[in-house]
Amino acid sequence: MPSNSSNPNVDRSLNYIILFRLVVWGHACLALSLFGIVGNIITIIVLMSPSLRIISTNMYLIALSCSNILFLLIFIPSYPVRYLLGYSAYITKQPVLTVEILLTRLPTTVVYNTIL
Repeated sequence: MPSNSSNPNVDRSLNYIILFRLVVWGHACLALSLFGIVGNIITIIVLMSPSLRIISTNMYLIALSCSNILFLLIFIPSYPVRYLLGYSAYITKQPVLTVEILLTRLPTTVVYNTIL
């Protein structure tokens, strides 16, 4: 068998893996992040009512919801958008976009640790 032949099964399995990553990391994480942001905003609105604001535990829950919103706002651009842009570039055989390179190299670890 010649060494320069390409295996169509490998290309097909690579397409399935990339499509799986697009669905899981792209669409599912984006939807979960958006639902999480909406849920945390609803939590903040409910806990800010005057009768619930006097309990110190509720103030901690409001702070937790705010930090969770910050985490999700940083999570949305870093993972799902990266996979959505990468998949479209892979399918169209275009070069990697500058936005994708910036998202891949974005130093978010410090911000993640601070929020956590």
